[in-house]
Amino acid sequence: MTDFSPARALPSPNFIHAARGMLPNKINIYTVAYKTPEEAIERQAAVRMAMHYYIAQDGEVVQAVAEEFVPLASSPDRFEIAVCGEPTTHAQAVSLITLLRDMMKRHHIVPAYVRLSSDLAFVSDYLTTDTFPEEEEQPPTKRIKKART
Repeated sequence: MTDFSPARALPSPNFIHAARGMLPNKINIYTVAYKTPEEAIERQAAVRMAMHYYIAQDGEVVQAVAEEFVPLASSPDRFEIAVCGEPTTHAQAVSLITLLRDMMKRHHIVPAYVRLSSDLAFVSDYLTTDTFPEEEEQPPTKRIKKART
């Protein structure tokens, strides 16, 4: 079972079993070089790291750590999300925006506390609207490409 219903569960062993002592009020999003969530979870397991969610290049969302737990190498006041591979695909952008809107609503997190890596900064434009980036909308700073089917 996952906290975000469209997500697939792929548990990581790298989390603290104790429930969080405080409610998280931040979300950190990173771009990672790993091509797939499976690769990211496997490689990060070796260095005792984890994220709550990973987003594959085809837009699939994978949950590795339940939101009620703290991933190792993280802080209890934040959720961690990794976007796998570069450049960011349109499918990843749509999935990330959908996940963020859901988490922000469920956990009462304001956009100012959503921290995006610089290559994902464009996502902040869509957090408080019902719109998504268009596939054709690809300014060089947004680095979105269409996922292969």
